[in-house]
Amino acid sequence: AGCGEAESEGIPFFLSVKIGSLSDIKDARKSCIRAARYSNTPLPTLYSMKLSRLWTFIGEIAETAQEDARRRKERGQNGK
Repeated sequence: AGCGEAESEGIPFFLSVKIGSLSDIKDARKSCIRAARYSNTPLPTLYSMKLSRLWTFIGEIAETAQEDARRRKERGQNGK
């Protein structure tokens, strides 16, 4: 199905890459900024990625950040 067909059927064009509304675009931008800060990756690098790759990258960064937070919490509880 082409872009026009999807629109005529009421299917959001970017649905397959997790963009269904304007607020999703704003959330994606915020996620890019957080991922860029955490990974020291320049924002233009993230903005130039294909959306499917961007979601994978952001997911990997989020997972790494959670692991780091868990380790910091464990070190704090162990008194190290």
